[in-house]
Amino acid sequence: MNCANRFGLKASIFLLVTAYALCVGILVQKVIVPYMGGENGLLPVLDTVTFHEMAIEMSDRMDSEGWSAWEWNPGWSANQPVGIMAAVYYFVGPDPIYLLPINALFHGLSAVVLLALFQVLGWGARASVAGILPFVFFPSTLTWVSQFHKDGLYCLGLFSMFLGCAKILSAASWRSRIGGIVWIVLGAFWAGLMRGYGVTVFAIAAFLVGAFLIGVSFLSARKRTLRECANSLVFILGILAILPFAGTKGGNVSSGSNDADEVTESSETVVVASVEEEPAPVTIAEVERPSYLPPETPWQESSWLPGPVDRNVHRLVHNRTVFFWLFPDSGTFVDKDQEFRRAEDVLFYLPRALVIGLFSPFPDIWLGDGQTETGGAQRRVAAVETVIAYVLLAGCLYGLIRWPSREKFFVVLVSILLIVALVYPVPAVGSLYRLRFGAFSLLLGMGAISLFQAFTLWRLKRQ
Repeated sequence: MNCANRFGLKASIFLLVTAYALCVGILVQKVIVPYMGGENGLLPVLDTVTFHEMAIEMSDRMDSEGWSAWEWNPGWSANQPVGIMAAVYYFVGPDPIYLLPINALFHGLSAVVLLALFQVLGWGARASVAGILPFVFFPSTLTWVSQFHKDGLYCLGLFSMFLGCAKILSAASWRSRIGGIVWIVLGAFWAGLMRGYGVTVFAIAAFLVGAFLIGVSFLSARKRTLRECANSLVFILGILAILPFAGTKGGNVSSGSNDADEVTESSETVVVASVEEEPAPVTIAEVERPSYLPPETPWQESSWLPGPVDRNVHRLVHNRTVFFWLFPDSGTFVDKDQEFRRAEDVLFYLPRALVIGLFSPFPDIWLGDGQTETGGAQRRVAAVETVIAYVLLAGCLYGLIRWPSREKFFVVLVSILLIVALVYPVPAVGSLYRLRFGAFSLLLGMGAISLFQAFTLWRLKRQ
């Protein structure tokens, strides 16, 4: 396919997906939400209700104080969407429907970047279109397509970082390598605006998987080509370029303080309390903390891990403790009694975390009653999506075996690590379901492409 045709395909995909997102957003806000008893076009159980109220307050202050009252992330928690919402409300009025064009733009651009990623991985145009369908049309995406949330811009950034890495690993020219760096930096910037910790996890996962696959390539190659050396060097530079946009989940840890730094969005994350330079094992009962702070997480250092690594593992586990503290009545907890008291516990839990990350929600949740007005319907939708996901995950595995490549393994392995990293701090399947979707949709897309390719080959054989 020549350049003009490729551009025409991407332009068509962008227009179609953007129009779809805009239409379905209007349908949800003006028809479905009023039918469910919601107000202002907002689903009552999502963070967007709080974001909307905070944005109105900020836009009112802007009316009297000007742009000096504007903040990207106001308040004491992770409320990044509020800054965008307040700016829109300031100009056109406090109605969430005015945010739908932005949602549609993010969704359309994400679909195009995802399409470009699959094509860089070596798939044809029609197969790549099949690969974007789960991301575009799964009903669960309506939580950020029809409502203004973090996931739209975050997914765009995540896909862009994947695209940049894939372009570098498969590059045959410096134009492709430089283009890969640009995509990585743009993606890190976009994703970091919403979830800085997601950029951090991506950088770690991409470095580990990339270094492993590059090492395997060098060991298996009969001769190390200049092209491979250049790609490896540029890949490392690309990962380093991510670091300025990286952040931590819930805020930075400051040694020697007993105050929680930040509480993040209610449906996903958590407070990060400080960790001493040399934390000693404690029990929760031994520590008296103000009622507005979460309990401490008992922890025993592991001598085989470097101190900074051990402290970050402790922070990851503490996020889990705080999730329980923030949302004790969640109806979708899994392994609630599982305790992590040292790094070895985290490591031994890895197989279970993999199962939860890839295959939840499990059947016992599918048919249960939700705790909110929309909880039951959401579970039924999740059940249908999960059954489809099982088929597509099987297709993803088949595709890796049938059409393997280093770049495909990179996308799949990094996606899995991103998902598993969320299982530890987010023990509620309902929250995990949305947070993992960006990385999960890459696996589903790979599965859809593989099944499409297999079906195409089967048809050709029958002719």
